[in-house]
Amino acid sequence: MIYSKLEGDNYLAYVKKNKKFLLVSKSILSLLDLYLLKSKSKFKKIVTDLYADLDYYQIVNDLEHLLFIDNSIKEKKSRPLIPYLDKKFQFKLGKIDYKILYNSSVNLNDLIGQFHHLSSTTNSESKSIIIFSENEVCYLFIDDILIGNWDINKLNFLKGKLISILISNFHNTSEANWSGFLHASVINKLNKSFVIVGSSGSGKTTMCKLLIDRGYYLFSDDISPLDLNGNFAFFPNALSIKETGLDLVSKKISNYKVFDINTYKGMTSYLYPKKQKIENNFFQCNTILKVKYLKNSKFILNNGSILEVLNEFINDSFIPRNNSSVLSFVNWIKDCKVLDITYSDIDEVYDFLEKYS
Repeated sequence: MIYSKLEGDNYLAYVKKNKKFLLVSKSILSLLDLYLLKSKSKFKKIVTDLYADLDYYQIVNDLEHLLFIDNSIKEKKSRPLIPYLDKKFQFKLGKIDYKILYNSSVNLNDLIGQFHHLSSTTNSESKSIIIFSENEVCYLFIDDILIGNWDINKLNFLKGKLISILISNFHNTSEANWSGFLHASVINKLNKSFVIVGSSGSGKTTMCKLLIDRGYYLFSDDISPLDLNGNFAFFPNALSIKETGLDLVSKKISNYKVFDINTYKGMTSYLYPKKQKIENNFFQCNTILKVKYLKNSKFILNNGSILEVLNEFINDSFIPRNNSSVLSFVNWIKDCKVLDITYSDIDEVYDFLEKYS
């Protein structure tokens, strides 16, 4: 296992054999370590000697439950025939032209919204991305190579895989050279940078837009790549604002490229700053803002829990399952500081961030 102590008696552990992250207490960590390293007979003897008053079989059952894997990617299937693909979207990212070919059975509107500001009509040779569904399974091909297949109700995993490939291509590296692709937004201004997280509808992306209006630089939204050295990498995906949040961000909208499209979340506006430079920048950031917009609320600031943020990262982010990536992610997260912010007035947030050091 790879593990590190976090808050109190809590540990973040990564089980190499099962490729799974766990948040556990020190006592559970010790039991897991024994269970994974010892033979069944030796483990039973140790446990019955140490915990004579507990049910040995219940302990084993609980440990197996912790180690259970619900894999989002399906078992490899034989290569399917590619059907007629009636939809196309072209865009240029960095030095590469891409062409996504897909059929109506797969809803890619949110993916297209993220990259619409990069759309192009070039006739030059493009890297081909093919996505389609067959018998409730979605397939992803890149340049005629089958990347993987997913249940149709887990299409978000396919999209996440594709974006991780696009990020790696943009920075001319491989997926194994990242600590993770985190479900978060990153902004910076001069020497200050912040990772912004929050549950769906929390006002995370709205805060990003309003802070960009006040001079902050959008480094990435929704999926933020973290490299093995603990640096975040720039990635030019657009801000996604749901219809319910449009009133809050309507000012200075002319400073953005805007694309509206109906996604699985409802009508969504995708915004990208017109003056934003697209470049391969990196910078370090260990301050996480866990935010929540609450109408007519006072500005409330508390020290947040790294455990809550970590749960969101593990459940909603993609972390490559190799030892270097896992160790780098563990080292990054244990050094982070979390601030819990409730707000309704962005000026109060801005004033706080300007003074924060």
